[in-house]
Amino acid sequence: MLDSSNAPDSTPTSADVQRYAAQFSELRPAAGSWLVTHRPIWGVKSEKNKSNGKRQLVILNETLEKALAASGDALPAGIDLVLSGHIHLWEAIGFADKRPPQFVLGSGGTDLAHAIKGTLTGLPMGGARAAFGRSEHVWGFTRFTPADAGGWDATFFDEKNLPRASCTVARGEVGCK
Repeated sequence: MLDSSNAPDSTPTSADVQRYAAQFSELRPAAGSWLVTHRPIWGVKSEKNKSNGKRQLVILNETLEKALAASGDALPAGIDLVLSGHIHLWEAIGFADKRPPQFVLGSGGTDLAHAIKGTLTGLPMGGARAAFGRSEHVWGFTRFTPADAGGWDATFFDEKNLPRASCTVARGEVGCK
């Protein structure tokens, strides 16, 4: 676990970056570990552009990305998956450079964030591109179960317990249908 609840989404101070870089450097995960943290290291939200009032996609979290870069530019070996909340949506993101997939499981809290319009696939995030990205804008929860061939199956259910997304998660990859 990494307590990132106070990590600013943007414009971090050097003290912010140093604090979280030290936490990343101290991680010693066993093989197959999941990193659980309040704020996603890589996440997307829809935000109004202050100059034109139109919605745009914003990549989060600048503080954690800079801290990760300062601590060696990669998550420690052994981490296979990153689970976070903070953005009140559901997101599954896999990366072209095969870093651990990021799941944002924020669809069970308070008001939902604005829906993501368009695709997350192809977006640049933290020095890589999203090889896969999906977002859901409904209340719900996710259940992870071990997959027969290794890795994990992740199913996102809506508030009526109906499946909305079925994902396969393997080391460095995620895909959903």
